Amino acid sequence: MNTEEFEDRLKALRPRLHRYCARMTGSAVNGEDVLQDALVKALHARAQGAEVDNLEGWLFRIAHNASLDFLRGRSRNTVVPLTEDVEAAPMAEEDVVAIAFRRSCGCLNFSAAR
Repeated sequence: MNTEEFEDRLKALRPRLHRYCARMTGSAVNGEDVLQDALVKALHARAQGAEVDNLEGWLFRIAHNASLDFLRGRSRNTVVPLTEDVEAAPMAEEDVVAIAFRRSCGCLNFSAAR
């Protein structure tokens, strides 16, 4: 398959690949980002001389793996917002003043501050 045929098949499969990535990631925007990563990987592999018999299956496998990479990365970077039940009870005003005074003079005892 020459380069022009490859690009034509890629253009024809792009909408299906985008829908697949969007479903995998749960967002059309994230699906577009993942698809772009997958297409870059496919084009790079093609430039390195990868010969593929089943182009559609190969592209969907790359898109699938790129989606999983995205989901793994997102799970590692999840930020859990603090809620009222997780936050510590507020300190009494006199404790805040005492800790600030001890901190300024360098005599803060962490066990006594609790």
